[in-house]
Amino acid sequence: MQNTQKQPIIFDLFNTLLDESSVYLQFYSYVSGKYSINLGSQEFINRFFQYRREPIFADSKKPYKDLVELAYLKLIETGSAEDLEILFGMYRSMDFLPGIREMLIGLEGKFRFFALTNCDNDLIGRIDLHSKSSVQFERIFTAEDNGVYKPNPVAYQRVVDYIKLPANETIYASSHQWDLQASKDFGFNSKTIEELKVLL
Repeated sequence: MQNTQKQPIIFDLFNTLLDESSVYLQFYSYVSGKYSINLGSQEFINRFFQYRREPIFADSKKPYKDLVELAYLKLIETGSAEDLEILFGMYRSMDFLPGIREMLIGLEGKFRFFALTNCDNDLIGRIDLHSKSSVQFERIFTAEDNGVYKPNPVAYQRVVDYIKLPANETIYASSHQWDLQASKDFGFNSKTIEELKVLL
């Protein structure tokens, strides 16, 4: 079956396909040994992600790493640039969540794979998704390339323009409720990972 005959699936990456939380748990272990932190590991991770999302939801134009830095400094006021370089270096160890590899292998005969992320090109390069996956992602769309973050509809439109199919003929998969709702409002056939597994 030719790729052009397969239905596209656009995947969110972090904590949908890839275990970003495990990287931030490693980072928590590092910073909690360096600074006095009055937060448990899960609360630290939750707040970090929340603070990172807030400017994204406000349609910030700042680079992704700047948003990570702002979020980090809200948590650790005395944090350093060195800390963030350690965090970004940890992205190389980011891997698929349990069961994701098997799901992708099961789907690849019927579907084309794309990814859409609010991350930047440098960190996606560090993750090196292609070396960790036996299936092919035709393209990974980053916020840096798109010039805008999800849930701004322009981010979704960039992918539609590239695929050249109507949004309602394209599956969008995410584990984040805000992303599922925004992509559904845009017109995608939006599904959770569990809903996607039904197609196997």
